[in-house]
Amino acid sequence: MNVLTEDQGELCRRFATRGIERFADVDWRASALGNPLLDGALAWLDCELWAEHDAGDHTIVLGSVRELDSPGAAGPLVVFRGNYGGFTA
Repeated sequence: MNVLTEDQGELCRRFATRGIERFADVDWRASALGNPLLDGALAWLDCELWAEHDAGDHTIVLGSVRELDSPGAAGPLVVFRGNYGGFTA
């Protein structure tokens, strides 16, 4: 799992879009478990799948965290009512 920064709203929209190659032209590397770690992310968690639960038109995924890091320095991306932004001090 990747935690995007406040300036990665377009990347968030890209990964929410159906029918496109989401990783085309996106810089990333594989984690120890083979999960994608996005360059420039605020933080990441490397998880093993523990369980999946149907929730209507969504799936709730539970993972067991094996490793994590927070290499980013920017604030987190906040999504509210379809808009993207960050926190202001």
